Amino acid sequence: MRRLLFVTVAALAACGTSTPAAPATDAAVDAADAALSPDAPAVSDGATVDGACDPVAPTRCGLPFPNDFWTVPDGTTPTGLRVRFREEMLPRATPRWFDDFDGFSPGATLLAHLPNAVATGLVTHREMARSLTDTSPTIVVDATTGARIAHFAEIDVTARDPAERALMLRPAAGLVPGHRYVVAVRDVRDAAGAVVAPSPAFAALRDDTQSPSVDAAMRARYRRIFDDLTRARVPRAGLQLAWDFTVASRQNTTRRLLELRDAALAAAGPMGPAYRITDVQRNPEEGVAMHLRGELTVPLFLTAAGPEGALNVGPDGALRANGTATYPFWVLVPTTAMTTPAGLAGYGHGLLGSGSDVFDDPSARALATGANVIVFAMDLQGMAEDDTGRISTAISGDDIGSFRQVIDRQHQGLVNALLLMRTMMGRMRDEPMLQANGRSLVDPTRRYYYGASQGGIFGGTYMALTPDVARGVLAVPGQSYSLMLARSVNFSTFDLLLRARFPNGLDVQRVLAVIQMLWDRTEPSGWTPYVRNDRVPGTVAHEVLLLSAIGDRQVPTLAAHLMARTLGDVPNLAPVNRELYGIPSVTGMHTGSSLLEFSFGLSEPLENVPPAGTPDPHSRIGESMPVFPMVLDWLATGATRNRCDGPCDPS
Repeated sequence: MRRLLFVTVAALAACGTSTPAAPATDAAVDAADAALSPDAPAVSDGATVDGACDPVAPTRCGLPFPNDFWTVPDGTTPTGLRVRFREEMLPRATPRWFDDFDGFSPGATLLAHLPNAVATGLVTHREMARSLTDTSPTIVVDATTGARIAHFAEIDVTARDPAERALMLRPAAGLVPGHRYVVAVRDVRDAAGAVVAPSPAFAALRDDTQSPSVDAAMRARYRRIFDDLTRARVPRAGLQLAWDFTVASRQNTTRRLLELRDAALAAAGPMGPAYRITDVQRNPEEGVAMHLRGELTVPLFLTAAGPEGALNVGPDGALRANGTATYPFWVLVPTTAMTTPAGLAGYGHGLLGSGSDVFDDPSARALATGANVIVFAMDLQGMAEDDTGRISTAISGDDIGSFRQVIDRQHQGLVNALLLMRTMMGRMRDEPMLQANGRSLVDPTRRYYYGASQGGIFGGTYMALTPDVARGVLAVPGQSYSLMLARSVNFSTFDLLLRARFPNGLDVQRVLAVIQMLWDRTEPSGWTPYVRNDRVPGTVAHEVLLLSAIGDRQVPTLAAHLMARTLGDVPNLAPVNRELYGIPSVTGMHTGSSLLEFSFGLSEPLENVPPAGTPDPHSRIGESMPVFPMVLDWLATGATRNRCDGPCDPS
């Protein structure tokens, strides 16, 4: 996920039904935040404990997941619920890390365990329309609207023990915040072709018979579940499993980062925070006038500026600034700016990389010289090179919930990126190094975002948050991490650490699903619904151009499709390499957000593993000559078309 390469730069330069309760005060959430402590005692290994786990799935505590079994009523939250994990279901994690959630992830993977189940007959990602039919073995219903939800289903082939392979349902688009969903499973079979038997507890609920594992409260809950399924024309007879869950409210997911954004921008003012230039390199390469290095002084919202920092929450649960901190930034100035004032483009770096990558990335240089923009970057705190050790510790340590501190750091990193744009369009106009012939090199009226790989992923969040940028290019992007990780070759090292700590394959998928809840607060699963539609307060209208490569071994195209559908009304620019569910194809010049897929002759597996084949197309989109003119069209006008002479490929 490091970089998307634009090659042949010179040639290219010549030529993206229950209504939730009304929002209450945030005092309860603040209090829960204040109570969070990484020093809570360690917990069990996740084995089933009678009475403490959901009896409908007795093979592993915590399944199915997400699950309203793990919530309690709370009238102070927008959903009327609060997540209450127990030690028995959350192996090697402190449940209190999750006490401020009022529901589960909008980017959730829906997990269950039917012992010895196989994928035969399940709806694959190539036929998601079938998931809406009465013949689908798996059904997902939005109980708030009654609509069936498109999805695909798979068996986790990454589990080393076939007995520990989860059934995983993956919705085609992000789920709606605050809505309650019902999941139903039927006719899933084992390798011999026999239908996997339901658990005794679920059979008793389905058939309304007695079971010592089922109490009156569970029967009442399941009456509601079965009623929802009946309204959705899903027969109760023959079900192997069903459950319900509620998605966290929009307020719960977005509130903290929005608070930080607003506080930081208010403190910085229209000119942006103070900075200083620490190094200047003139004419470092052809087409580049300068490389500038500097330091930006920003409000610090963490307990410490480095990787050990967490959000600075006071005794009352309120976020508060912790003075200021200085973070490095990097600026690439094209030679064209010396004669014509240049626009501005924020740059998102690759996986666990650095903002300094902007100097080494040919795509950044091509963008700067071809579009006449000054390209600049900072480290994405929480997902930068300096964070590798902290992430490894969270995965391999005694408390996986401490990954929340990594997410806390990402809050600061995203705010820093917004602040740097504000400084570039403000104070930097008067920077002595950016003056020529008695004028500024900066044209602050042209402002864009460009990110590739991790920069394309978190670019979805940046574009939802930014009040200053209307158009962004998200190259090889995607969401959600719980979908992407197993399908990415970059996860292999972290996967070894995770499986050493969680040897049961069912625990691995459940841990990733739980971590997704934390990640939603910064990664695009929690933010892309608000890029184009229902925008967050204080932003401009946003549009994005998505560039994706079939067979990408680092960011799966399934994640890019999920992002496009969640953004809403994003078409695939024709002529297309393939038709995509829920993403219409359009011909000719298209104004607004769009997706462009490239094929390099590689296929993609049905299973949750990375694609095979070399070279990896992740960095090869730039080998297609029409790409850069499309990007220039997009940045200049907000419209573009497929310039390939047929479906896009290297030739």
